[in-house]
Amino acid sequence: MNLLKEKLVQEAKEKYREIFPCSNFDSLAECFTIIDDTVFFWFNTPDRSTHMLSARI
Repeated sequence: MNLLKEKLVQEAKEKYREIFPCSNFDSLAECFTIIDDTVFFWFNTPDRSTHMLSARI
């Protein structure tokens, strides 16, 4: 993962403490989408809610 993606993962962990890959993904590295100049990070929390954080590239 590049630094921006690592930063989003760290931000999610700080905010929600425990996070998991969303959907059927096996790792957090698979939970990113890039659209135009924005990277989106999708993840689940223990209550099975899906969350998203984003950052401009």
